[in-house]
Amino acid sequence: RNIKTAIDDWSKRWNGYIPEQSNLLDVEQSQIFLNFTRNQIISYLSNTSLSRPKTNIKAVNKKTGSTDMKMASALEDLIEYSSNEENGDARFLEASLESAVKGTVIVYDGYAKTTQKVKVPQSFDVETGKIKATDEERIVFDNCFQKVVPVEDFLIANPYQPNIQKQPFVIWREITTYDEAKTDFEDYKNWEFVKKGNYSFASDETSFYRSQIAIDLQEDQVEILRFYEKS
Repeated sequence: RNIKTAIDDWSKRWNGYIPEQSNLLDVEQSQIFLNFTRNQIISYLSNTSLSRPKTNIKAVNKKTGSTDMKMASALEDLIEYSSNEENGDARFLEASLESAVKGTVIVYDGYAKTTQKVKVPQSFDVETGKIKATDEERIVFDNCFQKVVPVEDFLIANPYQPNIQKQPFVIWREITTYDEAKTDFEDYKNWEFVKKGNYSFASDETSFYRSQIAIDLQEDQVEILRFYEKS
């Protein structure tokens, strides 16, 4: 079997999936899924992943080869601050669960700033009931964040290279609604040429749960491809 069928099997075991009953079996025969895999993963994670490990950084000057203790300490403080801002223990547990179920976890650490245009009341006329308001931008989110990238949506250039840092390029694929994509990419060049369209699984091998998710999504979907290339 290939990697996608393996991930599909592992995901079903974690979620306690019970396949449809065969016509050859007795209709009254019960089907009970023994959640052995799920119970073992929960037991393992409860002992290893309830709190994130401390990150130790060693800063080295490439020109001189000497270590910089102050720089290393500053970077460790930045990582600690970023983790505390977004409940780092919970994010680490999410990543650990993804790794335990699928065998591999890919995590994206980034920064995002999201703003929203709102009308702010300036005055109110008691006699007419009219309200004068001005348009202002309100910051909804402005911070670092961490997100688990599904291994099915992470494409690599060389399948024989296990070190991700040595890949010549990688692609992160994401399916989302048009409105959500517009929030992130509206200011990009040529955004006006992006069209809505349903996502088709006709030529794409997928898994049981991803198919169910796709059915629940709205029809105005777009596909986002993030391309990262080593300079």
